Formats: sequence, structure tokens, C-alpha cells
Amino acid sequence: MSLAPLQQLFKSFEDEPKVRLIQNQKTEGLIRARTIGADNVGEAAEVLVFLDSHIEVNNDWLRPMIVRIAEDPTRVPVPTIDIIDDMTFAYNPVQVLFIKAPVLTT
Repeated sequence: MSLAPLQQLFKSFEDEPKVRLIQNQKTEGLIRARTIGADNVGEAAEVLVFLDSHIEVNNDWLRPMIVRIAEDPTRVPVPTIDIIDDMTFAYNPVQVLFIKAPVLTT
């Protein structure tokens, strides 16, 4: 008997200590689901990343974000979003210059 796709995904990460998949028993909504995920991370986690269901990452997507966090732990990096043409499905990577945002003070 074969496993359902979601069960296969969970099984594929069983031996990966740096990845933890959490499935809620009922629909919780976006913010509540992220809060549950954050509450279940544990103290050993240094970085928490949420990927929404519509997100598809590219090769080596995590390293630049981790580097920026390591440079300054108060940073909250946000990835660029590449363009996929809705008519032709042509992939157009966005070229972005990394600019340090001003520090907001209260």
C-alpha cells in the first residue's frame, strides 16, 4: 500500500534534524498556524522560515538570507520574487541590488 503524498513528504524528512514538519489536526488559518509552528520549534532553533503553499524556491535560496541574519541578528530578510509571465509562463529572475534599509527608531 502506498502512502498519500503528504505522508510521503513527512516520511522523507524523518531523518533530517534541521527540518521539522508540523501538521495541524484542523484548519487553523495562516497566523494561528504560524504561531503553532513557532511554538513547536524548540529552543535549539536559531532561524525559523515559513514557506506558504504557493512558494517555490530556487537553488541556493536559503544561504543569502542566513548570511544577512548572521551579519545582524535583528534583520528580517525578505526574498525577492521572480516574475513568471501569466500568459507564456516565461521565467524572469529579478535582479536586485541589496540596499541596507534605514534603522527605524521610536
